[in-house]
Amino acid sequence: MSGSDVKTFGWPGVGFLLLINLIAASLFFSPGMGDVGTWGTWIREMSAFGLVGGFVHSGTDYPPLALIILATVSRSADVFGTTVFLSLKCSLLIFLTATAATFYWFSRNLILTAVLEFSLILNSVALGYLDIYFAPFLIATFFLPSARTF
Repeated sequence: MSGSDVKTFGWPGVGFLLLINLIAASLFFSPGMGDVGTWGTWIREMSAFGLVGGFVHSGTDYPPLALIILATVSRSADVFGTTVFLSLKCSLLIFLTATAATFYWFSRNLILTAVLEFSLILNSVALGYLDIYFAPFLIATFFLPSARTF
């Protein structure tokens, strides 16, 4: 298989990527790990005390961007009338998809994109860890210097 064959758009790659997304969606209602309860506590503190007050009350060493996203999760749960858990899982799924889209944007390889997304499903949507929030930015940071388009 030559390098040009890998970069072409093919329906098998699209089907594989759709299968991976269906697997991610099937794990949407998994309870996650104990940290999901911690995220819920932080979200409640930010709802009660605001973004800055919630950050102070949480006593966390997480980067502020994670708490800004969690505050957005809290607001979106209020706006859409859903539970905080459902809004959190939805945000994780959105960032998983954004990570895959960012990787595909730079690599143009559907199979590798699907493999990357599959490798991140457990850590993000299934277990509920927040690391996926930083993945699109991290991938863009690694690829942008080689693309020389910044």
